[in-house]
Amino acid sequence: MKKILVCMGIYTTLVFILCTGISFFQSVPVLLEGAAAGYRFLRGTEYFLSLLPVIFISGITFACSIQWQKGTADSAVRFSHGMTVRFKNILIVSLFIVFILMLNTEIFIPSVKAQIVQKENAPVELEESLATSKIMLQKGRPLLALQYAQKACDIAPDDIYANRQLHLAQNSADLARDRELHEQSRVKPQQVSDKAKVSAAGIFNEKGYSVKELIEKSKTAAASDDWFNAHYWAQIAVQCCEGTETNRTEAISAANDAWNKLNEPKAFGSEKERAYYEKKYEGYKLLLSHDFLKSYYIFLSLESSSQTIEADPDVEEFLSLAKKGVESMYFFFDETDGMIRMENSHDIYFALSNSDGTKSVFYIKGAMDVKGNGGSVRYLESLDVVNYGRNGVFRYAFHAPYAKVIEQNTADFSANARTLMGLAKEWKSVPFVQLCSVSRTGEGIITSPEFTFKETGIPDKIVSELGFSKAGNDAGTETDIKSEFIPFTSMILPMPYSDFAVISEASSGAQKMPLYFLAGFVKKAVHYGFSAEVFSETLVTRAMYPLFMLIMCIICAVAGWNYRISDKSALFKFSWLIIIPLYGFLMFIILNSCYYLFGMLNYLIVEIFGMGALVAATVFYTILFALASLNFLSRKN
Repeated sequence: MKKILVCMGIYTTLVFILCTGISFFQSVPVLLEGAAAGYRFLRGTEYFLSLLPVIFISGITFACSIQWQKGTADSAVRFSHGMTVRFKNILIVSLFIVFILMLNTEIFIPSVKAQIVQKENAPVELEESLATSKIMLQKGRPLLALQYAQKACDIAPDDIYANRQLHLAQNSADLARDRELHEQSRVKPQQVSDKAKVSAAGIFNEKGYSVKELIEKSKTAAASDDWFNAHYWAQIAVQCCEGTETNRTEAISAANDAWNKLNEPKAFGSEKERAYYEKKYEGYKLLLSHDFLKSYYIFLSLESSSQTIEADPDVEEFLSLAKKGVESMYFFFDETDGMIRMENSHDIYFALSNSDGTKSVFYIKGAMDVKGNGGSVRYLESLDVVNYGRNGVFRYAFHAPYAKVIEQNTADFSANARTLMGLAKEWKSVPFVQLCSVSRTGEGIITSPEFTFKETGIPDKIVSELGFSKAGNDAGTETDIKSEFIPFTSMILPMPYSDFAVISEASSGAQKMPLYFLAGFVKKAVHYGFSAEVFSETLVTRAMYPLFMLIMCIICAVAGWNYRISDKSALFKFSWLIIIPLYGFLMFIILNSCYYLFGMLNYLIVEIFGMGALVAATVFYTILFALASLNFLSRKN
């Protein structure tokens, strides 16, 4: 067995050197400066990995013919003990080879191909990022321009034009922030209606205090003349009260008393103290009226303001509450920093059926997954959504430069809400997509989806694959729904959240999809616009690939026995230098032909057995393996 492994190792190394050498002598496409050498090595590695099954299969034949050059006298009859020992050895070697080939097919080749595609696409992505950054500057959206400029620098850190654009975008974003802060300082506090005195604060009672405990906390704060917290706790008590709650009157009274105290004229030691209090009061009113974004920026400026010598616990608490409110509606720009380096999915597309009978087609240029304490979060780059009516005709479309997807528990929705949104009761969670993003520090800079009612957006190939038509609208003609359409800034997708990550893999094709995802996705493929037959056939082919290659290894070992070297004294012959490459080329043709027949046979099994195809294929190929093994054991000298 050792001799077989040594011979195959030498043979494999020589082929790797040959593949790499061929790649270095070939021309390369347009790449970023300095990327040519790495690209040539990756391409040579891809050649080698693609040929690895042929290398191993043909290598087994040669290694066995050399290994069994001598010592075959113990196999004078069929099913001899000597052949049993040889079968055991070749089975161990074959299992090792099959394991390597599985890793090669499922991990090595996809990884190398992804790196090659990334290098090939880098020049185009760099050009697109720079162009988009310039367009966003012209449109007066400097922070978004800054994101695309940063993306360009991530793609090509040493590119002169990328760094120049980053500098311009950074300066524009800084000027926008300064302008916004200047405008904020000129805004006078707004009045709030009496109705807001007892309206729900919109802030959850996360710690689960009872109404009585909330009223007591309000009274404690009032005793210390802390009227902000006195009103805050009383407001939450009002919010938590049921219609017949006996403490409701007391909670409303405490809230109104605290509110009146907040509105009483006060004596201040300086004009700075007055301005600080008025700004804090304005931020609190905005928090009560659910204007979390403006409230967040006000408390953020107070927290970092030089007006305060010591930290204000009210400001810290209300800033935290406002931030939670903002994060329930928007996401911050800087959350997508460095996304180009961390994107783990590209060119994602799928279709979803909506509860109103319409269908939506989604196309996502790139996605990045982040895991945190709150669960899994996914950031999307360049989200395009096209909506089609019941008859498959275009209705509307929108584009969002970036979006954030959060895992939303279905238990948070009522039964009626789940029915309206088309959410199944058994789904534990669904994707909640935020389409608007804001600056963490500069107020008023928001990106939101851009809606259109003209035929546009997703490539024709993807639309046709998912079964929709573009014939419903002429170019430039707007749909009839524009007048009654209400734009939205977030949406719930009618699908399990767990499927959302799997679809990213499915979009790259069933052949590239991880096998453990593929097995669970076959039954769901048709619901997202994919072909169930294609995914089923691919699952059977990939699952049976190890058994198929094991059968091929045994057959080649039989060939190695039948054509073992007759000259027992020969260690090496120069004629092998010609025979080995020729045999390798012959095995390349034979193996690819067998693999083609293997795929066609699997498709036939899927058509006959349907969802039971995997079990049927396992039985069938196990029988073939048994026959190949018996054929080997029946060899004699």
